[in-house]
Amino acid sequence: MAILGTLISFQVIDFCGINVAKIADKEFNEINSQELWFEPTDVHKAAKAFQTDLWKTISVASPNLNELRTMISEIDPGDQEYSELAPEMEAWFLSKKLLAQSPSLTLLVTLGPRGVLVVRHSGPEEPFFIPRDRIDANTELSARLYPALPPPSEANLNESGAGDCLAAGVIARALRGCSETQAIAGGLAAALASLVSPYAVPDKFPDPHIIDKAPYHKIS
Repeated sequence: MAILGTLISFQVIDFCGINVAKIADKEFNEINSQELWFEPTDVHKAAKAFQTDLWKTISVASPNLNELRTMISEIDPGDQEYSELAPEMEAWFLSKKLLAQSPSLTLLVTLGPRGVLVVRHSGPEEPFFIPRDRIDANTELSARLYPALPPPSEANLNESGAGDCLAAGVIARALRGCSETQAIAGGLAAALASLVSPYAVPDKFPDPHIIDKAPYHKIS
C-alpha cells in the first residue's frame, strides 16, 4: 500500500500513478498490494493529483468537504453550488460526481463534528480494502454517515491532526482485513484521542478493540 499526500512534486505524483500496481506490502500483500490512499493534505493543493492521470489509480481518498469541492472542480468545473444542503448531503452529491468517473474509488469525507461519510460500491460489512479490480461498479453506490464520537464535556478540544489520526486509525484496522464498520470505528476512536490531546498526534491511542463496530446512518 502507498499513502500519497500533496506536498510533493508532480514528477513524484506521476511516478506513483504509473507504478502503484508494482507497490507491494510485504506483510499485508494479499490485502493491499495495489492500493493507493490519497490524503489531500491542504485545500489549496487538493486538486494536485487530479491534474495528472494519478487519480484514476486511487483506491481511497480522504478529503474534508472543502478539499472535496476543490477535487471536483478540477474534473467537473461546472456548477458545484450545494451550499444550501446539509454537509453530508453536499458531500454525497459531490462524491457521486467523482465516482461516476472512477467507480472503484472509496471516499471518506471528513465532516468535523458531524463525523465521516463513506461512499463506495460496497456494503458496510465487507472488507474496507477491496482490490480495485474486484469492485463491481454495477452494485448500488451507497453512502453511510458515521457520527463522530462525543468528547468529554470538560475537554479542551484541539482540532489539529484529528483528520490525519482518523485516516491512520482506519488504515490500521483495514490492513488487518477489517470491515468498513470496524475500520471506521478505529478511525473515530483515533480522531477523538487527537481532539482531546494537546498534541496533533497524541502520545497514546485507545485500545483498538474497545469499539468493535461503528454505528452509521444510511444516506443512500
